[in-house]
Formats: sequence, C-alpha cells, structure tokens
Amino acid sequence: MIKREVDVKRLLLLFITLTCLIISAHPVLACQCDEYGVPICAQYWRAHAVFVGQVRDISPPDPKSNESIATLHLIVHQAFRGITTATVDVSTLSGTSCDMKFVKGKRYLFFADQNPESKKLFAGPCSGTTDFEHADDELNYIRKLTQQGVSESFGG
Repeated sequence: MIKREVDVKRLLLLFITLTCLIISAHPVLACQCDEYGVPICAQYWRAHAVFVGQVRDISPPDPKSNESIATLHLIVHQAFRGITTATVDVSTLSGTSCDMKFVKGKRYLFFADQNPESKKLFAGPCSGTTDFEHADDELNYIRKLTQQGVSESFGG
C-alpha cells in the first residue's frame, strides 16, 4: 500500500513537471549575421547609402502583407554617400526577433543597402546601422574618409 502511494506521488510529480515544461516552453528565435566585427571602412564601402538621419515617423508593416517590413521616414542631417535629398525613406524589419528598435525623434548613423528591383533602401540589424550617440568612432572615421584624411596602410 505504501509503495503504491509513493508510485502515485512520483507519477503526479512527473505529470506536473512535464505540464510545466510544455506550458513554459516556447521557441526562441535568434538573429545571426553572416559576419561580425566588420571594419568601418568595409561597412562604408559596402553600403549604398551612409548618412546620419533622424526618425521623423515610422510606418508599421502593412497588415495585409506577409512581410515584417516597416518604413522609417527620415530627415537627413549629414549625408556621406548615396543620399542627395533632405529626407529619405528606409525599410527595416519590424515585429521580428531581429528588429532594431528605432525611436521617433532619435538620430542614427545609417548604413543602408538598396534593393536592386524596388530601388528602396534597407537597413537591418547586420548593416552596421547604430544609434548616433554610440557612433563616435564610426563618425570620426567616416568624416576623415570623406575629407581624404585617411591614409592607406598595408601589412603582411
């Protein structure tokens, strides 16, 4: 009789544990970039457009579409390459585990790629785009580069 009570208690404990695991388990999605630690010079030359922009407005993804793409409407503060207008729209991921959290009114240093078909600019989590407040090293390098202040060096 005592052994049977112990077996029932063990089964009950096992059932509760498995139920808790099933309820609390959810898939974890992670972003993974193809490259990490890309030098600023490579980010600059690979990007179609490099500029400092302030988020004026954010258009969320179209609910009718299956894409998780939002549109950032930006005021261009400083254009380094690929931008000749005072405002520009840039697409970005939204509603995914890979989003960059853009905030209306904040400035960012953008490294944007251009879609060859739609001609729209896109800045994602692996593009090098970063918060303006944390982009001192990148901005110093880019400003020197655009003023021809960076010299080439080769090592072997």
